[in-house]
Amino acid sequence: MSQKRIKKFGAVLFSFLSITISLAGCSSNSQTANTTENSTSSNSAVGYRYWGYSQSSADGTSWTTAMEGPATTNPADGTVEGWNYTLSAEGIVDPSAPAAQPDFAKLCGATTATDGEKRVGYIIEFGDPVIYPEGDSAPEASSGCVSVPIDATGLDVLNKASEVRAGEGGFICGINGFPSKDCGADPIAVPESLK
Repeated sequence: MSQKRIKKFGAVLFSFLSITISLAGCSSNSQTANTTENSTSSNSAVGYRYWGYSQSSADGTSWTTAMEGPATTNPADGTVEGWNYTLSAEGIVDPSAPAAQPDFAKLCGATTATDGEKRVGYIIEFGDPVIYPEGDSAPEASSGCVSVPIDATGLDVLNKASEVRAGEGGFICGINGFPSKDCGADPIAVPESLK
């Protein structure tokens, strides 16, 4: 297996582990559990929706799936952080990164560098509407640049750039009010368009 495939597999595994670990901190109910059992028994594919976390590549021209959660990353000055509402399920290989490219110069060109701080660009997108929780509609995508202390984490960047709703253990449940309640704990049927 190539090093690139191993890295990609590790990133996908990280995403699934993050969701699994967070389930204890998110609400669920017996009706959902019964639905899950029925879905599984009928062999329909199920997945979990969550906030995918990406970072700009070393050359700054594309996205890579973050290998750690935002609370433990330390994005460097000149990088871009990406968030996109996405779905993980068997058969879906990669969480979707933002569609907009991580262009630091475009995002942070007008932001003055300050001693003791770093500039980090951000892009927040809301993914495919077919996975939205019923009754929720997403706000407009947002992007920009924040100036944060040198030791700021990816979570610090996100908190400065947006309004964040987090579950236990720091799992990101909502950004800028979306979704309004869901926290990735309840499995959903994988939409046909994503299979």
